[in-house]
Amino acid sequence: MRAAAAKIAAGPRGALELTKKALNQATLTSLDTALATEKAGQSELPRSADFVKGATAMLTRRKAVFAD
Repeated sequence: MRAAAAKIAAGPRGALELTKKALNQATLTSLDTALATEKAGQSELPRSADFVKGATAMLTRRKAVFAD
């Protein structure tokens, strides 16, 4: 359990926050609200520093390191 928590904690904070928000919206609100939340996240994340770090790491075949 601690290993899983550590792995999640080392991930991209912005993406994790928006994923949690989208999951909560999907289960606690209407479909339209959930889809709007997902659309907002999908529009925001590709412009983030974490996206650039992750994409660069993938393209250069190295591990991404996220730090906030």
